[in-house]
Amino acid sequence: MGIAALLGASYLLLSRDFDRRLFMESFRQMRPGWIAASVLATFASYAIRAVRWRGLLAPLKPVRWSLLFTGTILGFAAIYAAGRPGEIVRPLWVARQEDIPVTGAVASIVVERVFDSLMIVLLLAIGLGAAGVPAGAADAVAALSRAAWWLLLGSLTAMGIVFLSHRNAASIKARIRFGRLRRLFETFTVAAGSLSDAGTVAVTAGHSLLVWIAIALQFWLMLVGLNLGLPPATAILVLAVTGIGSLAQLPGIGGGFQAAFVFSVTVFGGIASETALAGALLAWWITYIPTFAAAALCMAWKGFSTKARVREFRTESG
Repeated sequence: MGIAALLGASYLLLSRDFDRRLFMESFRQMRPGWIAASVLATFASYAIRAVRWRGLLAPLKPVRWSLLFTGTILGFAAIYAAGRPGEIVRPLWVARQEDIPVTGAVASIVVERVFDSLMIVLLLAIGLGAAGVPAGAADAVAALSRAAWWLLLGSLTAMGIVFLSHRNAASIKARIRFGRLRRLFETFTVAAGSLSDAGTVAVTAGHSLLVWIAIALQFWLMLVGLNLGLPPATAILVLAVTGIGSLAQLPGIGGGFQAAFVFSVTVFGGIASETALAGALLAWWITYIPTFAAAALCMAWKGFSTKARVREFRTESG
């Protein structure tokens, strides 16, 4: 897939209609100070995510924030390297370090993703409302609105299923005949029980708001560092669209992130396609490389083997 992406990029660079000079100029116009600030904001968002994760794991066991911060870095590096299957690294990390059931740790990630999806929908609504939609973008706005409605519906459905499962755990558990499956269900509902408590939901929502404020700050600093000249409202819209696109990640190369970035900055920001493509590649590297480097250091420090943990998970599940 990496070779295919490289061939595709080479074709664009060599085609007649592609302005290679404009593409390369985007690399020369980078502002390193702003890029460095965006990297710091990225790790600040990981730190706040660790605080939120700690609250979601509280029904299972009190967990040190430092361990969850390390696990968050490892988890996002795994997503960047392996695509969405890398989501399993975070719950495996905390499960093995703190002797927490893997099912319960996975449940906490599910709850996180529900809140993240709701925040993306909120950002998209703010961006579409605040940014002036250019003429000819009606089809794009309609497509984004449909995607937002599906994302909202999926998030609320997941939240409802988890809530009802927790409220009716006893009766559901009584109908499950297989002991192992019954124990897995019980652990999942205990960990996801935060959605049944109004106070915990409010705290998690507050943490989610802080997480996405940090992400929005990181994204705006990065866009300024790329010298794209986008106003804050458009930057929020680009962030929301990129967040939706990031749901489709290919191992090592992303794909959904870059495509959504190019689409949004060209349609809503009026940026040339060559500049947008260069910006998408730079934005991916700015996010990918520091996170992956920090994760590699953490793995070397802790002696953590992803392969070994996946084998253990398969053994436990099978």
